[in-house]
Amino acid sequence: DAESRGIPFLGEVPLDMQIRQTSDDGRPIVAIEPDGVHARLYVAIAREIWSAVVTGAAHRAAPRIVIE
Repeated sequence: DAESRGIPFLGEVPLDMQIRQTSDDGRPIVAIEPDGVHARLYVAIAREIWSAVVTGAAHRAAPRIVIE
């Protein structure tokens, strides 16, 4: 699984027709309903990512690029 390979689980957002519809219209659900359940889930995931960036937990060595 992903976590055993060092990829942390950030969270999950259930499939929802309103997310698809508003995203297709270019209006993110977080902007449309900032206090809604789905927006809170996205914000929680964003906080997890930001925390990893700030603490350095997301630091990995850059990939080695080989041109032959």
